[in-house]
Amino acid sequence: MSTNTTIHVGFWTNWAKGPVTGSTLTLSNRNGAVLVAALAIFIQLAGGRSWTIISFIVHQIRTTRQARDGIYHQQQATLRNNNSDISAIWQFTKIGWAWRSRSARSVRDSLILISTGVIHLVAFVAAGILSSHITSTGSQVLIARSPYCGMWQPQGYDPVNQDTFAPFVAYNSYSKFSLQASKQYVEDCLSESQSLPECNIYKQAQLNWTSRNAVCPFDDSLCLGPTNGSMYMDTGLLDSRDDFGVNSQDKDRVQWRRNVTCVPVTTDGYVKSGNSTLTLSGELSLQGDNNELQTPIPYNYTAAFYGPSDINGTLFGMNDPVIANATYVYSNWRDNALPFYNREAGSWDIDIETSDYQLGFDPIPALANTNSTLALIFASFFGIFTGPSDDLWLSAHYNTSVTETTNGEQSETIYEYILDKPISVLGCTEQFQFCNPARQDSSACSPPLSVNYMEENWSNVTKGLFDTKKQQETALAILISASFSTIVDTILLGNSPLLVENLAESQQSLPPAANQWELESQNWFTIGLANTQRLVVDYVTGPPSQYTEFVPQDQVANNSALAWLCENQTIRRSDFSNFSTLAIFLVFGFGSIIIGVSLCLESVVGWQRGRRKQGEWRQRAWWSDEILQLQMRALKGVGITGWDHGENMVPVNEKGKMWSSTVTWDETASLNEKGSGRFARIDSGKWSQGSGKNGPLVQVASVSSMGFSEVKRVRSNSV
Repeated sequence: MSTNTTIHVGFWTNWAKGPVTGSTLTLSNRNGAVLVAALAIFIQLAGGRSWTIISFIVHQIRTTRQARDGIYHQQQATLRNNNSDISAIWQFTKIGWAWRSRSARSVRDSLILISTGVIHLVAFVAAGILSSHITSTGSQVLIARSPYCGMWQPQGYDPVNQDTFAPFVAYNSYSKFSLQASKQYVEDCLSESQSLPECNIYKQAQLNWTSRNAVCPFDDSLCLGPTNGSMYMDTGLLDSRDDFGVNSQDKDRVQWRRNVTCVPVTTDGYVKSGNSTLTLSGELSLQGDNNELQTPIPYNYTAAFYGPSDINGTLFGMNDPVIANATYVYSNWRDNALPFYNREAGSWDIDIETSDYQLGFDPIPALANTNSTLALIFASFFGIFTGPSDDLWLSAHYNTSVTETTNGEQSETIYEYILDKPISVLGCTEQFQFCNPARQDSSACSPPLSVNYMEENWSNVTKGLFDTKKQQETALAILISASFSTIVDTILLGNSPLLVENLAESQQSLPPAANQWELESQNWFTIGLANTQRLVVDYVTGPPSQYTEFVPQDQVANNSALAWLCENQTIRRSDFSNFSTLAIFLVFGFGSIIIGVSLCLESVVGWQRGRRKQGEWRQRAWWSDEILQLQMRALKGVGITGWDHGENMVPVNEKGKMWSSTVTWDETASLNEKGSGRFARIDSGKWSQGSGKNGPLVQVASVSSMGFSEVKRVRSNSV
């Protein structure tokens, strides 16, 4: 994947979740944090306004025409004038505590109101904290279109001229680079189950697959082990959207399946050892300038005969007719090489020969497997094991024990083991299959086919299978990616393709596990799937920057389906944040409704009551408990008169009338000496109680003057 992959920032639809719930907003982490903070603030704002709604409802439910004690009126005033739930909770607590010895119901009534406030507070605090989780939809992001999107393959398998030479080398280098990166991905992210940043790239960290025992895919006489000793690995149907991250509607999805069957193959009767000579001539002898290279070189060999190779051995100086039809020839080249080179070279020699449609060696009838890619993996070990191995492929029981001597004196014997055979063979078959999930009939899937057959006959294979061009383009991208991720590619292009190599140091190694061939096969299969994921993404983003000069640009110009694919590949990124558009809409929508209702609820209810002539006394109670109304009545009580609109609006005083409310209380001096009284009070003896429709009516007598001698604490006011 290109290191400078551009991510689409803005709105898009994640079709895996549907057109409504899948509507997504992608932002950078910085901008995402701003949005999360804005959501949290807005939720708290809506929470504050929702408390005013609750306060209004509770106040109106509690309002009565009957006489009530002081705690009731203080609670009503608190409900009317506290726009904050936490402030109201504290005020109710103080009221309940202050009245605990004077009112039997103070604790109960206060607890009900306090509980209401606490529930509201906790609910909206939690909503604010969880707002990011409510709106976040994971780390899946959409890749913006790249100019390097599209197919990149060399024309043919060999460079034919100077113009194609560099692209050919570049693509082979890229293929090797990709497989090595996929191998590292499997080691770092799948085998060790680590949570490194580079492990969170693809839609699925690992493509699911299963394995089970199966019958021999070849003639039974070729397979080692029990009757059902072969290992069958199958991905099942992998979805282009759910597994590979191609963001498409249901009608544009495709499904792909890969299966591989591996089993150790006998060498008895199929391997021959001997000696021959190697004669280099022509181009291999540097146009004849070096006579030494034209001298026959003797060598020993072990040749495997599972069908004639498609490579002409005479081109490499192998003119011996005995091995002319060999599938693979292993020589003692290490014995002829310098000892230093032997020490530096790997201990394991791995080669793979393949047979597929019009490609590779021609297998013997016992190996022939219709509609499958056949791969024979040949392994040889140049070294010794510290113990025996019962692995069917890499069996090692041949004892080459040595006795160490020190200063001419015999010491203990060291037991060493080598492979039972000069070469060991593992056979694997591989198949691909494509399906159209939009169909439910028998025409929904292609038959399982070999890799090369499917590539060479792609038009015929998919004819009538897919319904849309988007499906065809998606399937082609997966096919190209998977065809360069087979067992053959994984072994040929991957450095150190064997897990057992990790047990070796120089030419010495711990013995392979008893099921080493199964571990190796599973590892190759897993690496191939990881590489398929990588190449599918690279198909859209383009390869790493060192290869982009060889990639044809703007392939989407005349291909609308490819243009769609180039804009609909998703990956995972930790430096971007996703938000559900629906969740954001609901948060702001419901929050705005709460705010709007809180602002007009009082007016609408008052208008409705006035229109129906019912419950107006409840409305007056709400207005009368408002803090400015309470202040106006308090000021009237101390002689500040001349108020207008005192009942239902913000009370205002006569123009130019001023007084001070900041003068310190005089708690010691007798105000009797300061002049005649200019203060007013509500005469406590003039409270009267009448009878109303819904109970006693409480009325306040007219304001009367009071003498200074009766006042203990007053506030000085100037009118």
